Amino acid sequence: MLRPDFDEKNHEYRYGGKKLPSVTTVIKEVLNIQYPDYAIYHATRGTYVHTAIELYLKGILDFKTVDETIKPYLDSFIAFQEKAKIEPLLLEERFADKNITFAGTVDIVGKVKGKTYLFDIKTGQKQDSYNAQMAGYKKLLNDNDIEIDGIYILDLKPAVCKVIKVENIEKYWGLFEGMLRVYWYKLNKTII
Repeated sequence: MLRPDFDEKNHEYRYGGKKLPSVTTVIKEVLNIQYPDYAIYHATRGTYVHTAIELYLKGILDFKTVDETIKPYLDSFIAFQEKAKIEPLLLEERFADKNITFAGTVDIVGKVKGKTYLFDIKTGQKQDSYNAQMAGYKKLLNDNDIEIDGIYILDLKPAVCKVIKVENIEKYWGLFEGMLRVYWYKLNKTII
C-alpha cells in the first residue's frame, strides 16, 4: 500500500520525500476556491467532528470530552450508524496514488450488509466539487487494491444526517484527473 507521511501542522503529504497535493488541495487550487476567514472555525469544527466519529467507531470515545458544539453532529452520525450498522474497515486512512501525483485521507471505508462502501463526512455547506473529490478518493482506494461497491456522503447537521449516494463516479474521474494535470502544470510547467 502507498501510505504517505503526513505533517499535521502544515497539512502536507509526502511520499518518498516528494510533496504531494491532497485531493482537496488540487480542487481548491485549480478552481481558485477562496474561503472567508470565518471558514477556519467551520474547518476546525469539521476536524473535531471527524475525530469524535473515528473514536466512537473505534469504541474509545469518552463522551464527557465532546464539546457542546460538536455533540449535535456526533449525535446525528450516531443515529445514522444505529440504522446503517457500518462495520468499519478503514478510518481516517491516508493513501497516495500509484503514480505518486496526489494523496488524501479517506474518512470511512466500511461494510454494510456484505458490501463495501466509502463514506465521506461533511459538516459544512454543500460544494459543487464533492463528486470530483469522491472520484479522487475512489482512485486512491483502487490504486491501493481496495475495491468499493459505492460511495455515500454523510451530510451531518445538528439532529439530522442526510445520506447522499454518489452516482456515476467514473465520469467524475476524468474531471478530477484534468484538475490534477492542471495543478501539476501550473506548479512545474510539466504535463503528468
